[in-house]
Amino acid sequence: MTPEELDVWNVVRSINALWTTGRVDELGDHFHPRMIAITPADREPLVGKEACIDSWRRFTRLAKGLSWVETDPRVEIHGDTAVVAYTYCAACEMDGRPVELRGRDLFVMHRERGRWWVVADQFSPFPARE
Repeated sequence: MTPEELDVWNVVRSINALWTTGRVDELGDHFHPRMIAITPADREPLVGKEACIDSWRRFTRLAKGLSWVETDPRVEIHGDTAVVAYTYCAACEMDGRPVELRGRDLFVMHRERGRWWVVADQFSPFPARE
């Protein structure tokens, strides 16, 4: 990765470190006010920073003992826009049962006021194997 791509990737890793360690309210320091997220748990897109933070908060309340690993990052920068794709593996306990979540995440980020803001996030589990 170039130094600029690495800067963007480090922002994404910082965001994941916040919510996976229970510091969900601090996500607002990285989410654009008009952010949009598509999640596997919500039928409609989440619109706005607060709606997105609330969704992450709900998940962290359900997932106990969460571990999180990002792999295979890819960062593409086009002017003041960055697209970040990576895969993840998460393990936790939900409703007293162990759960392993594997999937992919796609962030769209915009450089504004000298820093990178998340303007869109779409994450999903890997497709079922046939």
